[in-house]
Amino acid sequence: MDLQNAVTNLKTRVQDWKGWSAEDLGALLLHDWLTVSRANGETTRFYVHLFAQALLCFKEDKTEGAATSLLGDTPLRMKGRIYIKTIRSIATSADVNINTLTLGFLNQDMTLQFDHPDQMERWAPRLYHLYTKCEAAGTA
Repeated sequence: MDLQNAVTNLKTRVQDWKGWSAEDLGALLLHDWLTVSRANGETTRFYVHLFAQALLCFKEDKTEGAATSLLGDTPLRMKGRIYIKTIRSIATSADVNINTLTLGFLNQDMTLQFDHPDQMERWAPRLYHLYTKCEAAGTA
């Protein structure tokens, strides 16, 4: 699915944007299912969208009565929003067989776990680029 169609699909599947809009976050750069681990040990599978200004995390809404989208897809619930400018560090795993990126924030870390190396190879350079761009602008 190309990125423009992915944004259109996302808009039809998300029923509650919690006051945010995809248009406010810049261009969509990547989207995929990733496992996210928090510092407290909680691990969750999310449909993650990387926009120019933020990462958005969604879960499928499989609750009874959840309306399907116009395209027949399972609705999505926004579960998290991370602005790129709030990232303080990005680190890859020291073990080359583990496909993870750890995002450091002021008070905690979060780890993105990729299913395979080429998935990480797509995501890591984009995140690093956005992070260094914010850092150079003094917003990180």
